[in-house]
Amino acid sequence: MLDCTRKNVVFRQVLMFVFVVSAGWNSCLLARGESPTNREEDLTVRSPGVFDSYETMRSELAKLRDVYKPFMRSLPTALNVRKQTPIDKRWRFAYEVEPFELSRKEYVKGRDIPPPKKWYTKDYDDSSWEKVAVPEWRYQRQKVAGWHGKAPTSVRWYRTSFSTPVVKNNKRLFLVFKGVDWRAQVWLNGKYVGSHITYHEPFRFDVTELLEKDNVLAVRVIDGPGYGEPVAYWSPFPGPMSKNPRYTRDNQKEFLLSLTGPDGAAGPQGIAGHGGGGGGLIREVYLESCGENCIAAVFARANLQNNTVKVKVETDAKIDRKASIEVRIIPENFVGQPFLKTIGKKLPKGSAEHEITVPLSEMKLWSPRSPYLYRCRVILKDGGKVVDGQDVLFGCRSFTVTSTEESKKTGDIPGTLHLNGKTIFLRGANTNGLNLWWYWGQDDKIVDCLLMLKLANFNMVRVTQHVNFPEVREYMDRLGIMSEQDQGYGNGRIGITSPEEWLATARPLARECYNNPGVVIVNYCNEATLNALNVKKLMDEVLAVDPERVIMPISGLRKTVLPTGYSNNLVRDYHSYEGWYGRRPGEMWNLTRKVRNRGHEGTPMVNSKFVMGEYGAEAMDSYETMKSIFPPQFEVPDSPDVDVLKGYFQVKKDGLKQKVGFYGKAPRNLGEYIEASQNYQAMLLAERTTTFRISPDKLSGYIMFYFAEPLPSFWPKAIVSSNLCPKKAYYEMAKVNRPLVPLFQIQKGGKSMEMWIANDFARKFKNCKISWMMKSGGKELLMGSKIVDVPASNAILAEKVNLATVPEETKMVNISLRLTDSAGKELSSYERELWLELWRKELAIFK
Repeated sequence: MLDCTRKNVVFRQVLMFVFVVSAGWNSCLLARGESPTNREEDLTVRSPGVFDSYETMRSELAKLRDVYKPFMRSLPTALNVRKQTPIDKRWRFAYEVEPFELSRKEYVKGRDIPPPKKWYTKDYDDSSWEKVAVPEWRYQRQKVAGWHGKAPTSVRWYRTSFSTPVVKNNKRLFLVFKGVDWRAQVWLNGKYVGSHITYHEPFRFDVTELLEKDNVLAVRVIDGPGYGEPVAYWSPFPGPMSKNPRYTRDNQKEFLLSLTGPDGAAGPQGIAGHGGGGGGLIREVYLESCGENCIAAVFARANLQNNTVKVKVETDAKIDRKASIEVRIIPENFVGQPFLKTIGKKLPKGSAEHEITVPLSEMKLWSPRSPYLYRCRVILKDGGKVVDGQDVLFGCRSFTVTSTEESKKTGDIPGTLHLNGKTIFLRGANTNGLNLWWYWGQDDKIVDCLLMLKLANFNMVRVTQHVNFPEVREYMDRLGIMSEQDQGYGNGRIGITSPEEWLATARPLARECYNNPGVVIVNYCNEATLNALNVKKLMDEVLAVDPERVIMPISGLRKTVLPTGYSNNLVRDYHSYEGWYGRRPGEMWNLTRKVRNRGHEGTPMVNSKFVMGEYGAEAMDSYETMKSIFPPQFEVPDSPDVDVLKGYFQVKKDGLKQKVGFYGKAPRNLGEYIEASQNYQAMLLAERTTTFRISPDKLSGYIMFYFAEPLPSFWPKAIVSSNLCPKKAYYEMAKVNRPLVPLFQIQKGGKSMEMWIANDFARKFKNCKISWMMKSGGKELLMGSKIVDVPASNAILAEKVNLATVPEETKMVNISLRLTDSAGKELSSYERELWLELWRKELAIFK
């Protein structure tokens, strides 16, 4: 972790630009230290259909921006202690080892990394190399018809020259890399400086003694599973089929015009699969000056029990010397009292760690509703003179898991999650592409996307198999979005990794996310079978950095038996695509049932809550979206009446799922294919999410797959297109996700209907009335109500309604539910159209 102070000067300007003041933004509210509107509770009382169109969604989004404007502020004056000098963007690039794929026989062991060529010498002639701008990330996508490619492996070089800046007062100069994907080997003026792995962790080298007046910097970048990188399906950036598979900070238009279909040409299918890999100098490179004795890293963690903040300061001293360490805890986005503590220390030569505990009275907690942040400012002084300083942002919050032992005392089910001591149920969505939007300077799009998540009542995201840049994580912290950050590592279909290299990623991710209050879970693997001993080693490595960290070793558990003794830090996660892949595709009537305890593929059943980490279905973009954002080479027809599929991966014209989505008929043109796919996605997500909402005794949350596409037609399981235009499922999820919501489930055969109330709030609602009504063609078929006490953080079956009075010939019905308190005030509501005939006739309806 590096000093974020200087980048915050620019980043804070971006934050203010994104949240430009168009009307007063309630600064007096923050000055008094009060909380803005309780948005989560406010959303529970909205009338049905308020988010049923793009226009109403945008209107509500504007209101939500106003609510969170105060939290985007950065009130402290920027710290200006270190000086940064960017390394020239003009670099030279060449492959030492061209991208290659492993054969099946090589999957187990991979290959040895070859010794470097002497391309690092200062006088090496690189004039024939490609000229490139840095940062960049380039990747290799194979021309495959399927959606699983094989991650390639390569060795690439970057070279540049620069002059040494003038420094005074015995300043040290560090060569800083904000991110290199994957393994970096660095030479300066022909001398080896060091190496580093993981793309998401910045790193630096002291090059004070190696610098000359004019310098040559050479960086060898090794990436891919063949040389040990733990690759995943998804990379730090999307990896679509493209004629120019390379990202830079300013190549958005050029990149979109280079996109192709899976066959290497502009085809009807989507532009991407996954399983691609890439690498490069993906973040900035610069020189940074600081004193002889300096701060290497700062970690801050609040203790909610005794109102203190424990600050760990890592120092890097060139000489043994006495110094004072001054720690200030300053309110970041609200007006409040700063807190100061200063200690005297003798800094030993080399690396050392110092702990300072700072009392913090009137602590303001970070939560999704009120994301209060603090700035921890550490100043290093020598004889009263400032020699170095560093800022980090953090929030005061706790996130814990009920362990097996604790459950015996508290009565909570093992695996129950708690935020700030209160039970929290995760209503999440997988997401991909926020790094890319930040890369292309689309900060306003990131903010809109995150606020659309909140508007649809999601409270967290899983950053699918990659890690967000720190700037993106800060947006999540400021907007009150919890996240799961994924190191990423997949199974044999996309590559291999050595256990040693994978285990080496444990500490960097734990360190990198330590201060982010929004990062509540870290994950290290996806849908793979791992050695239980290696999982234990991973847990130990992470907890050595952060003993409080909640860890998901594997998202999508398979045959791995997780180690015992870690139940207060461990989250289990499974993936289920029933209704889309494999089991019961199209059979909506078979998806209605409660969740049971889970083991998986031979592992024992476990009486502990788990997270449903992936589920979903595909839906095509709307025709209007295709026409407005698809690049010209995609050749969208002039009319949706043409019989052609565009922008899809797994949709089949005559498939059962399309017929279900078109209510028994076969769609016959692009417009109908789109409508059928969006209807089916909305149906499936409504049914499956309802099942998860009414199963809090088995689940601690769900994370649907996935939220917004990063590029046009990248991976159409998203419920929001890349232009942030919602598909039908977005509006369905907004209703099912309400923290307090009445829900229904049609039972097998369509003979009865269960009425449920799901309550994610940590408080009871007594003497509530749930009312229901079923209509068809405007005609009332049945109605009823019941008084019920709604338990806290739970779901309750309110009533089972017999549907015998509903005529057998009934096809479509509208079911509306209303929940009111004892005074008759509406607390929540739910409404959905349902194809009742499908539950009653099942497959016979298509014959």
